[in-house]
Amino acid sequence: MESDKFKLGLFLILSFIICCFLFVVFGLFDYGQKKVQIVTLF
Repeated sequence: MESDKFKLGLFLILSFIICCFLFVVFGLFDYGQKKVQIVTLF
């Protein structure tokens, strides 16, 4: 029972780390599209 909780916790932590890593990696690539900066003044 205790090892199941450990495995679940390890799985969740690793999944979170992998998701964060993928967001950073995919955020650095432009995908060949131009970025447009939009500024709104009120």
